[in-house]
Amino acid sequence: MGTGDLSYEAIVKQNRQEREQKLRESDRSWLKLAGLFGLKPGVNTFGSDPKNDILLPKPAPAVAGNFLLDGKTVRVNVAGDVSVICKGEKISKKTLRSDIEDDPDFLQLEDVTMVAIERGERMLIRVWDQDYHAFQEFDGLKYYNYIPGFRVEARFVAYAKPKVLKIDDVIDITHEIPHQGCALFRLGGRDHQLEAILGDDYMFLNFRDQTNGDTTYPGGRFLVAGLPKMGRVTVDFNDAYNPPCAYTDFATCPLPPIQNRLPLRIEAGEKLYREHSAHG
Repeated sequence: MGTGDLSYEAIVKQNRQEREQKLRESDRSWLKLAGLFGLKPGVNTFGSDPKNDILLPKPAPAVAGNFLLDGKTVRVNVAGDVSVICKGEKISKKTLRSDIEDDPDFLQLEDVTMVAIERGERMLIRVWDQDYHAFQEFDGLKYYNYIPGFRVEARFVAYAKPKVLKIDDVIDITHEIPHQGCALFRLGGRDHQLEAILGDDYMFLNFRDQTNGDTTYPGGRFLVAGLPKMGRVTVDFNDAYNPPCAYTDFATCPLPPIQNRLPLRIEAGEKLYREHSAHG
């Protein structure tokens, strides 16, 4: 049965099940993130000895190698007796493709995975651990019940030229992100609008509301809708979901722009997963 055969509520429930399944089954689940380390120019050592710049969980070797940062180029050098696998091959040294490039280089060291990531002018190393405690302790996601009133029909206003907004992320980097239009809708007896990003087959909204820090994640939530058609688009807040930073301290999520702070409580979609300090 395709999504065209399902009710709106059933589609949302299916999306929720798929998100939880991905968190449970992916080798690179957000729940398995075990570290995020900024690289300094020159040599950055990695291993399970606390003296390393990048601390890996045991049983990783005490000293496993180093990352050499030159500008935005990251090169890994593996200690002679350590087995690091990249794309099915054991390596001793390699210039790494980062996460913003096609086919990035993931490094496998026993149950640990590492990848170089680029955020603004910074280069960092992200680390996953298949046995990380957050994954072992995961007991499922939490949601509001489906409420039809939080599914609204919005008018979409496309910009003649994308509006570039400055978007901060949780590691204090500011990004300039083009937004192609805005969704205007009525909810709670008032008119509202949200700046929107259009992809090839979706509309993305990053928003805050007055439940944040109370019953939902302090940093806001994400929502994906279909592309506008004839200047109209359906926005179903029941399908709102948490950014990765709701589950881990080692993600780099964008915060909602100031323009997307709604002055009402959106008691729909995904709830708070764990306790946080407020963002933004």
